[in-house]
Amino acid sequence: MTLTLVVHKIRRDNAITKSGMVNKEVYDIPRSFVEKFDRQRLLLRITKEKSESLQDKGIMA
Repeated sequence: MTLTLVVHKIRRDNAITKSGMVNKEVYDIPRSFVEKFDRQRLLLRITKEKSESLQDKGIMA
């Protein structure tokens, strides 16, 4: 499954992304999860299930 995210900002420790057209969800992704960024795509080394688990714990918003 692919989740399309728009990269809003890259910071030293994290990447801020947005998903959705109307009700945008904002994700604050720790930089350690970023495998590659080529200015168009952000490739993560994390599963959707793992990201949901981290969201539940408040680690990844």
